[in-house]
Amino acid sequence: MTSKIVFFILLTTLLYAIDYYSLEGLRTISNRFRVRNKKTLAFFYWLTSVLTYIVIATYYFATQYYYGSFFAAFFPPFLVLLYFTKLIVLPFLFKEDFLEITQWSYNNWLSISRHSICYHGLWRHEKCLQL
Repeated sequence: MTSKIVFFILLTTLLYAIDYYSLEGLRTISNRFRVRNKKTLAFFYWLTSVLTYIVIATYYFATQYYYGSFFAAFFPPFLVLLYFTKLIVLPFLFKEDFLEITQWSYNNWLSISRHSICYHGLWRHEKCLQL
C-alpha cells in the first residue's frame, strides 16, 4: 500500500515537472518564431492540457464506478485533486501567456466570424465597412 502511494506521488511530481518545463520550453522555443506561430503553438498546448485533465477525470470516475468504492479506484483521490489543483495553479504561473492566448484566439475567432457574416451580406453594420 505504501509503495502504491509513493508511486503515485512520484508520478504526479514527474507530470508536474514535465508540464511546467514543457511550457517553459515552448515559451523559449516559440520566441524564435513569428507571433502567429507562437500563439498557435501555445493555444494547442493549452488545449491538449485541458483535454488531458478531462480524460484523467473521466478515467478516475469510471474506475470509481466500476469498483464501487471511493478508495478502491485505481487512481486514489489525492491524485485527482493534484491534477485539478494543477489545472488551477498553472494559469496563475503563466498568467500573461494564458491571457494573451485567450485574447488572441477570441479576437481571431471574432474577426473570422465577423468577416464571414459581412461577406455573405447577413450583417449590415459599420463594422462590416471597416473590414
